[in-house]
Amino acid sequence: MNNGSSDENIIIYDDYCPMCDIYTNAFIKTGFLTKNGRQSFSTIDSNLLEKIDLERSKHEIPYLNTKTGQVWYGIDALLEILGAKIPLIKAIGNLKPVRYFLLKLYKLISYNRKVIVAKKTNQDCFDCSPNFNAFYRIFYLLLALSINSLLLIPLYNVVFSKMPIFQLNIVQFEGYHFALVFINLSIASLLSFKNGVDYLGQVATLSLQGMLVWLPSIILFAITQQLPLII
Repeated sequence: MNNGSSDENIIIYDDYCPMCDIYTNAFIKTGFLTKNGRQSFSTIDSNLLEKIDLERSKHEIPYLNTKTGQVWYGIDALLEILGAKIPLIKAIGNLKPVRYFLLKLYKLISYNRKVIVAKKTNQDCFDCSPNFNAFYRIFYLLLALSINSLLLIPLYNVVFSKMPIFQLNIVQFEGYHFALVFINLSIASLLSFKNGVDYLGQVATLSLQGMLVWLPSIILFAITQQLPLII
C-alpha cells in the first residue's frame, strides 16, 4: 500500500481562495501530501503551468505528477490524494452513484467559491476565478435559502420563543425573514443579472454563516433540553 503522496506529485491551488488554502494545507498536516506537495498558482514555475489545462484549472483543482506529466483534476485529484493512503476512499468515490453526487457537489462549491469565501486576485497573478455558471449559482441560492428557512424553526423554538420581550410567533418570524429576502431580491434586480446573483450569493453566504453559528446551540438543546446561555 502506498503510504502517501510522493514529492513528484503536487496540488496546484488558488492562494486567493482561503477555502482552497485551508483544505490543501490540511492535506499536508494530515500526511496526505508531503511538505512540498502543494504550490500556488501565483508562485508556481511557468514550466509546470504549461503541463496543465489552465481553463479547466479554474473549475477543477489540478494534481500534477511532475515526472510523468500526468494531471488529475477536481474529484479525480482529491480521490487520488486520499486514495494514496486509504484506497477504500478511492474505490467508494468511483462507484457510479457516489461519483455522480461528488461531481455535482464539487461543481456546486467550485462555481460558487468566490461568493462563499474569497479575496481579490492580484492583477499580476493568474486569475483562477471560475467562470460564472447561472445554474449552479441559482441552485446555491435556493439551497442556502432552504437551509436558512428550515434552521429558523429550531432557532425560534430554542432561542427567540424563550425571550420575554420577543412577541412574534413562528409564522410572523418566518414572514420577516422572507420580507428581507424580498428586499434583497429587489436590490439585486437593480443590478445586471451577473452582479445581482453575485450580490445575492454573498448575502446568502453571510446569512448561512450566521445560522450555522447557532447550530451547536440548537443541537445541544435537542440533546439536553437545556436552554443555551444567551450572551
